[in-house]
Amino acid sequence: MISPNYSQQTMVAPLTSEELASTATVDIKFGNTFRAVREVFAQNILQDANKTIDKDSRYFVDRSSCNLSWLHRVSPKGSLGYFGSQYVVNLIPVPGKVNVKFDQHCQIIDRENFVHQLVTSNEALIELAIKGVEFLARQFSSEKQSMEVLHLSIGRHYISNKGLKGGLWHRHKGDYSLVMLMNDDSVIKNNAPYYTGGILETAKFAGQSLGKGILAVEGTTEKHVLEPNSGYVFSNIEGNMVLRHADGEYVSVNPEQPQEKPQEKPLEKRILIIIMNRSSKPALQSKGTA
Repeated sequence: MISPNYSQQTMVAPLTSEELASTATVDIKFGNTFRAVREVFAQNILQDANKTIDKDSRYFVDRSSCNLSWLHRVSPKGSLGYFGSQYVVNLIPVPGKVNVKFDQHCQIIDRENFVHQLVTSNEALIELAIKGVEFLARQFSSEKQSMEVLHLSIGRHYISNKGLKGGLWHRHKGDYSLVMLMNDDSVIKNNAPYYTGGILETAKFAGQSLGKGILAVEGTTEKHVLEPNSGYVFSNIEGNMVLRHADGEYVSVNPEQPQEKPQEKPLEKRILIIIMNRSSKPALQSKGTA
């Protein structure tokens, strides 16, 4: 097995009373579509992508030992970067966008052209990108549509024994989004650390301050649990919803004897984010499509 098998027997860390407050699928939130999705990828696709990313963990753990030859194979145009405790693998140019057209089944019509626009030559990550974009297109009935992929990245959130600091309120600049959890470090295992928290929070947009950034309406925050191979799709058209990732807490194997140093392989919250816009031009039909 090349990465953990997300079977029904896995046990996610127990939820707090606050986390239980909002775990159900919701169709509309603050004027936008918002719903939970499960089994986003076939197991082999997700496992192969996780295996590829796991090979990069030496650089992820130790920033001083950068394996450039490996990084160039994963992302030859150098679209990798650090943002605090987050290490981002961008699969499309930044800044930039990738144009894509779908057939009547929401499958990419010209896959070769789509792949050519990606900034990775790794087959596992290419397949992840294709299936992820097609999944998001199906969620919003984008048959025979032209779309622009504005953001396609894998965020690797480092969780040491000091925990993980959550993010700020923000909005996605695109019509449709997918946010999903790729790995299972939040799942309780025998004699292994795990993390709790790190969930997705949503709220109603209140405004923007020069000093504080985007603000949320007090009392509108809702919490949404992230589980392996599951996540949320939502629209951003109305612009009334904001989101952020909550703090995460490291749970040691032996809480009575906390580690003085981070573990050899850190815990990680691995998040795939895809954001797309509808194009003003209709998709061209390929041969064999209705």
